[in-house]
Amino acid sequence: MQFLRPNRIHTWILNSTTLQPLIIALPLLLSAHIQCDGQTHPLDPLTTSEIEHASQIITAQGKAGDNPLIPTIALNEPPKEEVLSWKTGMPMRREAFAMVVDRKRNATFEAVVDLLNSTNRTWKQIVGVQSMFTTVDDAAVIKAVRENPDWQAAMTRRGITHFDDVAISTWAPGHFHIAGRKHGARLFRAIFNLKGSQTNYYGPPIEGVEAVVDVTSPEGDIAPEAVHVTDHGIRTIAKESTDFFNPSVRGTTRPALKPLIVYQPDGPSFTLRGNEVR
Repeated sequence: MQFLRPNRIHTWILNSTTLQPLIIALPLLLSAHIQCDGQTHPLDPLTTSEIEHASQIITAQGKAGDNPLIPTIALNEPPKEEVLSWKTGMPMRREAFAMVVDRKRNATFEAVVDLLNSTNRTWKQIVGVQSMFTTVDDAAVIKAVRENPDWQAAMTRRGITHFDDVAISTWAPGHFHIAGRKHGARLFRAIFNLKGSQTNYYGPPIEGVEAVVDVTSPEGDIAPEAVHVTDHGIRTIAKESTDFFNPSVRGTTRPALKPLIVYQPDGPSFTLRGNEVR
C-alpha cells in the first residue's frame, strides 16, 4: 500500500458534512458567476467559491458515497497552448482536480470537474493507493485510540491514569497488516507523548507502545477490533520538561538580530498583476 501524493498544490481539505448548509443554499447555477470570481489569468489558483462549487458537484453526484472525503481540490491547469494564446478579456476554462475517498468502501478516486458547466469531466478509481492524511482521519484515529481499552491498559501500566494528559500523533503506518482486516486498508499509526499541562504538544515520548488503526468503517464509527495496540514493554519516561514555550524551561534567548533594510530607489524590476509576475 502506498500513500498517493499528487504533483499538485494542496489547496483545501474538505469533509462534505461541513458543506451541507452550503449545498442547500447554493444552487448549481452558481457556475453562472464563477467566471466573475476574480480570476485574471488561466493559471490563477482556485478561489474559495470555486473550491466549494467543486465539492458540491462531487458530493451531489454520489459516486463516492453520500459523505465523501475530499483531501485535495486544486486547479486543473489548461493545456499550455491555451495559456500561451490567451489574452486579457478572453474566456478561459476553469477546471478543478480533486482527490476523493469513499471511506466506507476504502476506495480512492481522481476527478476533474468542469466548474463552468457543473459536471465531472473525468472520474477514475486509483487502485492500490491511499490519499494523503486529513484532519478528519486524524480526529477519528485519536478518538478510537483514546477510547480503546488495550491502549488505556498500556497507559495504566506506565502509571498514566489521566488519559487526556497523553498527546496522540498520527503517522503513516509503513508495511503493516491488522489480523482479521482486509489487506490494503486505510491505516494510520499512532505514537504518544506525555503532554500533561504543558503548552508544547510534544511532551516526553511514551516509548515501547504504539497503535495502528484501520479507519475504513462501513458503519461510520471505528470498531474496537480496528485498533491494534502493540506493547513492547515499559520504558522510562523522561522527567525533564520539553515545554520550550515556557521561558523558565527555554532559558536565556540570544540577542535580537540587527535591522536589515532592503531599499530600491527606482522601484522593483518586475510588475505584479494578480498572481502573474512579469
